[in-house]
Amino acid sequence: MTKGGREHRSGGKRSSDRRGTAKGRAAKAQRQRERKKRQQSSRPTRQPADQLPRIDTARGIAFHVLNTKADQGFVSDRLHEEFQTSRISSTDRRLATELANGVTRRRMTLDWILEWCVDRPLQQVETPLLELLRLGTYQIGLLTGIPPHAAVNETVALAKQLGKPQWTGILNGALRKVDSLCCDEFVDSPGTDALPMNDGRFRKLNSFVADEEYDTGSSILPDPDVDAPGYFAWGFSFPPWMIRRWYRWMNRIDMLRLCQWFNRPPHLHLRVNLLRTSREEVQAALAEAGLESEPGEHRESLSLAGSLSVTKLPGFDEGHWTVQDTTAMAAARLLSPQSDEQVLDLCAGVGTKSTHLAELMKNRGRIIATDISRKKLQRLEENCLRLGHSSIELRLIDPESKVGLLSELGIDRPFDAALVDVPCSNTGVLNRRAEARWRLSPEGLDELVGKQKALLQKACDATRPGGRIVYSTCSFEHEENKLVVDEVASHRDDLEILAINECIPGFPADGGFQALVAKRV
Repeated sequence: MTKGGREHRSGGKRSSDRRGTAKGRAAKAQRQRERKKRQQSSRPTRQPADQLPRIDTARGIAFHVLNTKADQGFVSDRLHEEFQTSRISSTDRRLATELANGVTRRRMTLDWILEWCVDRPLQQVETPLLELLRLGTYQIGLLTGIPPHAAVNETVALAKQLGKPQWTGILNGALRKVDSLCCDEFVDSPGTDALPMNDGRFRKLNSFVADEEYDTGSSILPDPDVDAPGYFAWGFSFPPWMIRRWYRWMNRIDMLRLCQWFNRPPHLHLRVNLLRTSREEVQAALAEAGLESEPGEHRESLSLAGSLSVTKLPGFDEGHWTVQDTTAMAAARLLSPQSDEQVLDLCAGVGTKSTHLAELMKNRGRIIATDISRKKLQRLEENCLRLGHSSIELRLIDPESKVGLLSELGIDRPFDAALVDVPCSNTGVLNRRAEARWRLSPEGLDELVGKQKALLQKACDATRPGGRIVYSTCSFEHEENKLVVDEVASHRDDLEILAINECIPGFPADGGFQALVAKRV
């Protein structure tokens, strides 16, 4: 059988004389242990990026986003900035979005595959070159709409456009090995030679191709029947500590569904601004633009499939809707703010929930939206202008302030209601925030819990007797959710927990948590 990839991709059977010897299997096992040790010892990090030219194509933009330091913003924000000056088509924008987000999500899986196909340790590969290898491998192994030869040729061509012809040899050789590794056959269940795809299927892998040098015929991925956490971590691309944590309380079927959900491109959910239009009118405008939408569980919610340029959709400039998942919409609805009330949004961010509060209050009353980020409050102000909301007042607060919140804000009476949408791990929305899985650590989770308790305390102190507070996260970690509310309530005799919403990711929308707390008179 040739190494060219064509016969290998057919999913043909290994000949009987290629069964591994005991010595070969031992060598293979040792190689896998060394690979796993290397990967576990190095969290995904960014080396300083080379000053490379910007290439205005789908792959060029995706590469530029991937090759930018992670501390320079989220992938979605960096894509938005790129698209502001790009002239590429809407189709290419969708491809760039898929590539940038997909490579970020599946980075650990891609590196696992590349360990088989690159002739030197990945730690010794320049960061920009490694991003190109990941970009090509993602197209070959995890996408089905791009022919492998096109993925190889386009990635090699991109290296030349970047002024790096010296990279073409390693790119061409490694990506052709990736092509040989991947079959055109798909199965419906996990396995040592079954690569999880983004659409719920599993691509068969030619393990004998990777093992040719060792003549072992061993598996590529960890055995899901022997090391299920290992398979879910490396196969689906999640930090091993995170998978082990979930596996303590989740069965294998639910874990499989969860990992598949997080690796699928998310649907787009809109919250219709009922002060300006109706859901039916927004649906009609979308349909006229050739876009299908489905009503959500709330009367103001709509769902659209696919990756779309939000600002290009009909009704955006007119303030007819805001992007918001149905799980997130439940937070303001649970608080049930009334017209003419004085309401606090303690961690307002860019104001997605603040503006929902205003719409539920019919833009009557007073909403104080606070945050520690001036940049986020500027975006909130822009959103208020676009949506036509005049009831929201923006306040920059100091996270180190030692005075009470009412004093810091200069407000003479407590709030009738408060929303506390705290900073959290984002584990409920890992499909929407591609890099979130790599930014979190067990130590960081502990730090978040301390901040969350302090913020809930602050909101309770600023709310009047008889008022109500909603504590909200986009996490499904127990420590960040009910345990926080229980802990705060256990140290106060003026709080009563009235209702709890717990949303597991994919059942049927984003994961998250909301608790309604009443302050006793």
